[in-house]
Amino acid sequence: MKTIKSLIGIVSIIMFFAIYIQACITGGKASEVNGTAGVIVAFAIFFGGLVGAVSRKTAIGGFVAAGLFIVGAIIGFANIGAFPYLTSWAIISAVFGVVHVVIGVLMKKLVMDYGVKPKFKPPKNMS
Repeated sequence: MKTIKSLIGIVSIIMFFAIYIQACITGGKASEVNGTAGVIVAFAIFFGGLVGAVSRKTAIGGFVAAGLFIVGAIIGFANIGAFPYLTSWAIISAVFGVVHVVIGVLMKKLVMDYGVKPKFKPPKNMS
């Protein structure tokens, strides 16, 4: 599960650059709303991937990342307009969000049923 979250994080950070450049190019050709919506979707995917990759060992971080991905998907679907590229990015964002929710639920279930906790060592006392 941690590997999947890390992989989605890396892929979404790479996707950010493609979405951002595409949104800037199409936003300059037509209305500013579609370009701005693409930039917002790009940043939602970027920060969702970043939070998901950084908090790969916790369920709460997965839920936060899922929220960011789903917000990006909603904005993408709401502003499809004349540009079909927002549809594909919104679908990918929604899939990433659902994957993070499923992994978060499975991680919480492991903790509740089996007592399996993510390995975390508190910092040693510096005294």
